[in-house]
Amino acid sequence: METIGVWIGNGAAPAFKQADLLAAVPQLRSPAHVVQDPASGALGVAQGGLFMPQGMQAPGGTPAWPVLATLPPIYPEWLGDRSFCETHAVRFPYVSGAMANGIASTRLVIAMARAGFLGFFGAAGLGPATIEQALHELERELGTADSGGLTWGANLIHSPNEPAIEERVADLYIRRGVRRVSAAAYMRPTPPTFATPTRGWASVRADGSGASTMCSRRSRVPRSRVTSSSLRPPRCSTCWSRRAS
Repeated sequence: METIGVWIGNGAAPAFKQADLLAAVPQLRSPAHVVQDPASGALGVAQGGLFMPQGMQAPGGTPAWPVLATLPPIYPEWLGDRSFCETHAVRFPYVSGAMANGIASTRLVIAMARAGFLGFFGAAGLGPATIEQALHELERELGTADSGGLTWGANLIHSPNEPAIEERVADLYIRRGVRRVSAAAYMRPTPPTFATPTRGWASVRADGSGASTMCSRRSRVPRSRVTSSSLRPPRCSTCWSRRAS
C-alpha cells in the first residue's frame, strides 16, 4: 500500500497491541494516522505527534513511521442537523427516548441535560401525581425553559381508554410550563396534543401506504378553539397533506 507521508512521535509511540488500539478509539477529537512498522510490517494507529506529508523529510535520526491513511478529528457536535441544536439549546443533536413507567428516569434526564443532550422523562403509565413530583425534581435540578435552564422534556402518551388521565397530564404540562413534549402512540391528534405548549415537537402518522411520515412544524391551538375539524391532519408543505375524513 502506498504511503502518504510519515509520522513522528516526538516521544510518543504508535499503538500496535489490541489494548492500546482500543484505548485510542475514544480519542475522537485527535487526528488518527494508520502507520506501518518499518521492521515487521504491522499496522498500527498513531495519535498526537507530527504528521509530515509525502515529500517532506524527517530530521535525521528521528524515528518515523510510514503513514498509509489519516483521519481528521471528529467532533460529535458537528454531526446531525445544527438547527436542532439551535432550536433546543443543546450541545449535541441527540435525544434519549421517553421509556415508559419512568424507565427514562429523572436521573437519566438530568444527566443528559447536564451533558448537553435532550432527554425526555418517561411519564407514560405513571399517575399525574407521580409525574408532577418528577417535574418538580427536574425543575429544581435543571430549571425551566422560561428561566433559562437546561433543556429537558417529558412524554405525553395517547390514552384512548383513559382520556381523563391524558387530559390531566396535558393540563399539568401547561400549568408547569413544560416546553418540550414527546407525544407518543397517537393515531391522530387529540385536544391535549394541540393544547400543550410545546416547541418543535414532532408528530408521526401512517399514510395510505402504511409508511410513517414526520412533521416537526410547531402546532399550538388554544384548548377553547379545538374542534373536530382542527384535529384533522393539517396541511404541511414539508410532509403532510390533508386527507378526507
